[in-house]
Amino acid sequence: MMATGTLATSPAARRRSAFSVSVPRQHGAWSILLASYFVGTVALGGDAAPALVLLVAVVGGFMARHAIVSAARMSDNELRKRAVGGWAALYGVLGALSAAVLLTVYQRWLLVPLGALALVPALVALILERRRQDRTLAGELVGAVGLSLIAPLASCAATGTLEGRTWALWFLTAGFFAGSVFHVRYLVRCKAARAGTLAVRRHAALPSVWFHFTAVVAAFVLVALGLLPRLAPSALVYALARVCAAVGSRRKAPVVVRRVGFAELGHTFAFVVLLVAAYRVAQ
Repeated sequence: MMATGTLATSPAARRRSAFSVSVPRQHGAWSILLASYFVGTVALGGDAAPALVLLVAVVGGFMARHAIVSAARMSDNELRKRAVGGWAALYGVLGALSAAVLLTVYQRWLLVPLGALALVPALVALILERRRQDRTLAGELVGAVGLSLIAPLASCAATGTLEGRTWALWFLTAGFFAGSVFHVRYLVRCKAARAGTLAVRRHAALPSVWFHFTAVVAAFVLVALGLLPRLAPSALVYALARVCAAVGSRRKAPVVVRRVGFAELGHTFAFVVLLVAAYRVAQ
């Protein structure tokens, strides 16, 4: 027993445990981050090298934030707290160095105001998290919209420009991921309504349906303004169809949250494919 306890509290074991704690386990956040980055990098084209440097900066900042929050929640006498803080410092340094390369080597100075804008929802999300309100509708929407700003950041890093098309691309990504918040909340939190009649299901899903419908209409307006490719709204039409299919399906079986998560990953992949294809066809 003593040997096992010694092994469990050895410095090497604490380092491994601290690293595990320092890595974010929010699969939804990772999917938004990576999908937004891919869309922003590929849709409008540009140079891949600064876009890759931006990815290091974004991932470093994302992991540093998570590690800092994790360390702050630990008691002062917990042995892992210093090690987790060390990982946070390492992630932060990698992110800062990558940002410095983007500014000095690639001259991507437009990322400065865009990055400052991205800090606003990040700080709001942090405040909500400290208040234990990050799982509220507002908290989840702030997180989704904030992470989707990686799309214009990636596009700006790749192209060196920040224009109307960049913001329209962000609208698509923010609209999809914010809509996913409404959709998942309907699937997970409206268990009784999902087993009810069609009228009951429609009423429970009304916020999700209206949000998706409004996003689709706005996307077609952006097409008319020349800011989006003609086929780009199809990605949000797909999201609306997903919502309507869920409302039309009566479900009495218990909700498996893990299965919902995997389904959302599949929908995210479909969204990315449709959106990138729409931009490729337009070129």
